[in-house]
Amino acid sequence: MKYFKNDRYFSNNLKNFLYFVAYSVFIITIFFLFALNISKTSNLTSNNYSLEDDSFDVGSFNKNTISLELKATEFINNLFSDRNDAFLTGYIKDLSKFYNLTHTNSTYSFNNELKRIAYLRDWAIERGVIFTSITSNVTIKNLKDNGDTITFKADENCEFNYVYYDDNTENTFNVNLIHILSLNKLDNSFEIEKDYYLDFLNNTSNNYAYNLNGGNLEFSKSFNKNFTLVNEFNIGDILSYKKFNFVDHKGVVCGYDSKNYPLINSTTINSNNIPFDLGWKEKNIYKE
Repeated sequence: MKYFKNDRYFSNNLKNFLYFVAYSVFIITIFFLFALNISKTSNLTSNNYSLEDDSFDVGSFNKNTISLELKATEFINNLFSDRNDAFLTGYIKDLSKFYNLTHTNSTYSFNNELKRIAYLRDWAIERGVIFTSITSNVTIKNLKDNGDTITFKADENCEFNYVYYDDNTENTFNVNLIHILSLNKLDNSFEIEKDYYLDFLNNTSNNYAYNLNGGNLEFSKSFNKNFTLVNEFNIGDILSYKKFNFVDHKGVVCGYDSKNYPLINSTTINSNNIPFDLGWKEKNIYKE
């Protein structure tokens, strides 16, 4: 067979032509897909899916979660309000309605509140202190709907106001508490499954004995006219709070209340102007 230079020329032109066709098909396909997507977007617009339309919904899950959070916030606010009233009056019957006392975890959480109330009231009366008001502001975070239950974290800022028997000057301190809560869903409300948290009273109140008389929490102590402070602290002193010979946390003496009772600030337990021995036995408090 004879070979001609024109055959090579024809072969190269054929390859170039095939490349051109393939490239053209590729470009046409890209434009076709782009036009198709534009067409779909136009259809969505023509069907009135507009951001300004009240019927537009990015998902009912978010709305349901917000609604559930509002209901949970209302429940927790009512719970803390009744608990704070129980601090002031000792009447705890209304508090039990928030718990299921046939369940272990719920009963534990309820008893923990009774111990805290009993301890705080006994601490106050022994020192001649009268709490005039206790208020809580709550923020709910990380709410999760588990079907029959919901779980979330509640940040509680609790403000305590008090006076002395013979002094009407009002004193105030604040404590921030972080609760880990689980609520059982009821028909129109909730009940506490568990409420776990650490706070400034836990060290003493955990094993605190309390007396119940019907729906009332009785005082275990009486006013001690001879109550005196063993230690004298100055502003700026650093106090160590020890448990089992280990330092649990530290506080700084920041001032005195109207009766010259030392007050501390502590970032560890997130408290401001709190009486230095509230929640602790004085023998476990050391000045550095």
